[in-house]
Order: sequence, then C-alpha cells, then structure tokens
Amino acid sequence: MAMTNELLRYFRAKEKERASETAAATQCPFCSVQCTLQLVEERIVERRRYKAVPTDNPTSNGRLCLKGMNACQHALHPERLLVPLAKVDGRFVRVRWEEALSLIAERIISIQKEMESMRLLFTAADP
Repeated sequence: MAMTNELLRYFRAKEKERASETAAATQCPFCSVQCTLQLVEERIVERRRYKAVPTDNPTSNGRLCLKGMNACQHALHPERLLVPLAKVDGRFVRVRWEEALSLIAERIISIQKEMESMRLLFTAADP
C-alpha cells in the first residue's frame, strides 16, 4: 500500500510538471515589421517545447510568417554561439565581451572614416 501511495504521488507530481507552461510577450527579430507574439514554453515532464503564438497588432493583423513562427529556434540550437569570438590569423578565437565590443566599435569608426560620404545603416532584417 505504501509503495502504491508513493507511485501515485510521483505520477501526480509529474502530471503537474506536464501541465505547466510559461508565456512571454516578445517581437519577431527577423524584419522591420517586428510582429508581436507570445513565446510559450511548455514543460512536459523533463522536456521543454516552445511555440510562437501571434498576437494582434496593427501592422501584421495578428499573423506571423514562417520565420516568425520559428523565431525561437535559433536560440535553442545546440551549436549556437554562447561566447564572443574574434577572427585572429584566419581562425576564430574566444575573446572577452569588452574586447569584442571594442573591436566592433573600432571597425565601425574605421568604416565611417573610410567612407565619409556614405552612411552606415543597421537593420533587423534577415537577408
């Protein structure tokens, strides 16, 4: 009887884990429209599943393109970059965040000086 009660408690706890989910309001980063969405994390026992749920907004009328529906996948990829890298002698090496940001700033300033008449533009669009 005690073993049965322990098993029931275990499976009830697992069922509660299974039913839990968390949602966060966010935006798709892949184009200038910046469609709004809810990123939902579903916890199923010890696994997690993510889905993007479009939310209504005046620009996209509550729709998401294929990229937007999968916007969270790049953050979940097992080979995604977790640390800053810099190219040294043709190879990427790990650098501190401060060094990476400094290298980026130096390069932007260098480009601006080289091309005075041109303007530098940053965009969120995916090519």
